[in-house]
Amino acid sequence: LIHTAVMWSTPTFDTARARSAGELLSQLTISPTNLWYLYALAAYFGIARLTRRVPTAWLLAAALVLSAVAAADLLPVVSNRGQVYQNLVFFLAGLRLRAVVESYASTSSVRRLLSAGAAYGVGLAAMATLGAQRWPGVWPAVSVLAIAFGIAAAVVISRHLTRTARALSSLGTRTLPVYVMHLPLL
Repeated sequence: LIHTAVMWSTPTFDTARARSAGELLSQLTISPTNLWYLYALAAYFGIARLTRRVPTAWLLAAALVLSAVAAADLLPVVSNRGQVYQNLVFFLAGLRLRAVVESYASTSSVRRLLSAGAAYGVGLAAMATLGAQRWPGVWPAVSVLAIAFGIAAAVVISRHLTRTARALSSLGTRTLPVYVMHLPLL
């Protein structure tokens, strides 16, 4: 409600906002605003709980298909719901593949960082050059490259740039309030 009130007072700021009581009700229930990630986290935890007995391969395959379909705009979505659909696979993968992610992180090095960065750069460039952002599966694949790069970068920074790592760690412990407040502050 605070977010909506602040956004009402800034009509020229280009962002999703409720312009009527009906839109406000929609934002509070089924079509979240720029705070969609808060809704997503609640939904993701519920989905993870309900699907805890579903085999990982099946669950991640279904979530990947949902992500690919949403990213390709093949699924009609209102507001930011498409991002909720797109990111479920990454939440579930982090949950179900924790050991794989931790193993990748523990063996990360400057060399891996450079390789992952190059792969991500090539993926982004290819996607942009080919106009493939909406091709089914491309956006999730490039996102996986981004995650691999991000994990390697976090490990290398934490090992070699301790001051920077402390500052980023401090920020990282405050990401939720930063995320919630960034638009009203802008």
